[in-house]
Amino acid sequence: MKLTSIIAAAFTYAPALAVPAGFVTTDGTKFSLDGKDFFFAGSNAYYLPFNVWGTDHYKDVKVGLEAAKGAGLKVIRTWAFHDQNKTYVAGGLPQYGTGAENTAMQVFNPDGTVKIDLSKLDVVIEAAEATNMKLILALTNNWADYGGMDVYTVNLGGRYHDDFYRLPAIKKAFKNYIKAVVDRYKDSSAVLAWEIANEPRCGADGTRNLPRGPDCSPALITSWVNEMSTYIKSIDADHLVTTGSEGGFNRKSDDWTYNGADGTDFEAELALPNIDFNTFHSYPQYWSKTSDWVVQWIKDHAAAGAAAKKPVLHEEYGWTEKATRVATLSKWQKASLDLQMSDMYWQFGFSGYSYGKNHDDGNTIYLEDDEAQPLVYQHAAAVNGGDAPPKPTSTSTTPPKPTDTSGPRVARYGQCGGASWTGATLSRFYQMALQAHAFLFSMVETGEFSDFTLVCDGHEFKLHRVVVCPQSLVIAAALSGGFQETTSKIINVNEFDISTVRYMISFLYTGEYQVETKSEDNPIPSDEQCHDEAESISQPCSPEFMKNETIETILSHLRVNAIADYYNVESLAQLADSKIQANLEQGQEADLFPRVIQEMSKSNRDDKLCAIVASATAECMGELIELQGFQDVELEHTLVLEMLRALTRKIKEAQSQLGASRRLAATYEKVAVDEVERNKLYRERVDNSVAHLENTRICRNCAKVFGCIFEARGPDTRENGGFIYTTS
Repeated sequence: MKLTSIIAAAFTYAPALAVPAGFVTTDGTKFSLDGKDFFFAGSNAYYLPFNVWGTDHYKDVKVGLEAAKGAGLKVIRTWAFHDQNKTYVAGGLPQYGTGAENTAMQVFNPDGTVKIDLSKLDVVIEAAEATNMKLILALTNNWADYGGMDVYTVNLGGRYHDDFYRLPAIKKAFKNYIKAVVDRYKDSSAVLAWEIANEPRCGADGTRNLPRGPDCSPALITSWVNEMSTYIKSIDADHLVTTGSEGGFNRKSDDWTYNGADGTDFEAELALPNIDFNTFHSYPQYWSKTSDWVVQWIKDHAAAGAAAKKPVLHEEYGWTEKATRVATLSKWQKASLDLQMSDMYWQFGFSGYSYGKNHDDGNTIYLEDDEAQPLVYQHAAAVNGGDAPPKPTSTSTTPPKPTDTSGPRVARYGQCGGASWTGATLSRFYQMALQAHAFLFSMVETGEFSDFTLVCDGHEFKLHRVVVCPQSLVIAAALSGGFQETTSKIINVNEFDISTVRYMISFLYTGEYQVETKSEDNPIPSDEQCHDEAESISQPCSPEFMKNETIETILSHLRVNAIADYYNVESLAQLADSKIQANLEQGQEADLFPRVIQEMSKSNRDDKLCAIVASATAECMGELIELQGFQDVELEHTLVLEMLRALTRKIKEAQSQLGASRRLAATYEKVAVDEVERNKLYRERVDNSVAHLENTRICRNCAKVFGCIFEARGPDTRENGGFIYTTS
């Protein structure tokens, strides 16, 4: 039995008197293992529990960890969560890439039950123990990928993203999951630390996550970190606990990374009694920072650790531009090395899995690539105090594992990977610094700092790779993959009209786009024609004009969805889907759909979009099938299937409603019959009482007449007080 000392005044859980062999501890600002300093280089491989594409999950995880160990890495960080939301409704939140169905660790069912299955995580723990590798295990995700916080929140009564940190029912559910994981692996020496969450913030992705609440602050998240770290230590006092924070400070500053704007307070978290060390991440390309800025960022966190006398870990860092990656990351690694700070690059790439290479999210460093020699082998050797082992030669001709397409997918800055992710997005940066929108978009107009050109219909758009390429792997590949565009730095867009291209560019630079319609049959009237206050009462815009404008709006969104699919801008496709759904849910006339379906047949291949349109057509199918325009439209197989599914759901709903109505009618009928019977019985009792009084009119003691009578009150004597008994 472990001896755990609980200091109640501070709610601090002291580690057992003798920490088991092989467990990492801390000693001031250093990590320690079995009495010796544990200074390490590591990496992130979030995908290990989901690494099921090959022939043997265990062998693939084990061979990957062996390769990491052979390169000199000592620690790997991975996901100890995968939440599937079975109550998800199309178009709802959070919108997330679910990953493979059989890799879910926690499932929220429609009946309110929760199923936890940690079998895939068992494989990772077993492989880590076999290879003597240490793991940092993140217990949930701030972002939508693989479920995370918002799956709890939408199922347990929350409205805002930060309700996850606030509502008791949600915190209880998260603690239940924590207990399941920590209890299961608390005796494993493979675990270096429990990480409460990946990048906890007040807000998340403005498109795919719940919105940020009005009252979130660093104090709220710090309090939550304190509560959860204390709870973990109550279960397992021997393993280390950390936050998973990106490292935002809460100081007086105009810089959002230093002023608590995202709801984090690195120094306050580090001071908590049950936080053993704190983490920080670095993605300057998506934070509108320079690579040199990161050097000071590293130094500031080292200083905070020294002040708190606790270790800090540079837990994630990445750079998407391969041409400058070695120079950039080497500079950061030197800064960490000079400060004796352990670090873990994002992310671990390996070609020796049974399926070939793992997915490249734009930041992946494959051990077989030339850049791995300085960034992995030599850096790890410098950290470990020895010579770098030889870099392996790749024997794989298999291309990187393609992204899982089972759900919506998009990467986040600071979290640039995922089996269900396809690239990075700037939406978080835009949320934190909305004033940057106008500045960034103005550079498209001026061409300042432009490094490639997009041409459409004679119009030239001067764009920036650092903004566009992380959001579109297609454009990134064109500009760096040895194609004609790689040399010319010109991309010609001939498949889409100029308006659609403008909408895409607007989104790439601002995270939003607004459709401006002009009906083909009815040009948009001027202010004098339609909005003059004196005439608008007597002559409003015609219904025909408004209908045409609605059609043009939806068609424009369809074209945006198509260009997003063409250039693989997943978050734009999702935004277009949501706008289309919002328009269709307002209730549209049947004659709109032939044009919508005709437009979809040109280029849209989005399954979610098919489901949205099919559900809308089901609402007016009776009218729709009578339209000649609909009869002439050639329906694609996928859309037909979705229409059949939507109609089936509608029929089942109608049957269910009919059944409910029949049951309700039967209930009312039974109530009415019962009421008649009760009144009949009541009347019989009253009649018996009246008869008894009539037969007993004289007092048997004094022989006087009682003079008693009953007076009825109202038609329903029982409900309205029955009878009044009076005597003269």
